[in-house]
Amino acid sequence: MSIIKRIPNYLPIMCNDQKLGLITQLYGANHTGVDSCVIAGLDVCAICDSTVQRVYWSDTHGNCLEYGYGDFTVRYCHMAKITVCEGQAIQKNQVVGQMGSTGSLTNQ
Repeated sequence: MSIIKRIPNYLPIMCNDQKLGLITQLYGANHTGVDSCVIAGLDVCAICDSTVQRVYWSDTHGNCLEYGYGDFTVRYCHMAKITVCEGQAIQKNQVVGQMGSTGSLTNQ
């Protein structure tokens, strides 16, 4: 796997082939992720070549997907639909599901 294809270089939200997503909360001491506000139903794509590590439901985060390699993990939460399964190889830019509003959300 090319190291270049494993380097994330954009947000995972796609609309009309344009990558977008208004960042609403950044990584910090009490928050270990980057949140974005987008329209439910938009495609979510992989930001790097990887393997799906986990697909699960969380009461707070809803439908969740995790993938990555080594110590690097990408987690998408609140998804309406997940179109990949655990153990599946995925490629950068591949659609892996759709944005949603599952689980507990703030600022709706």
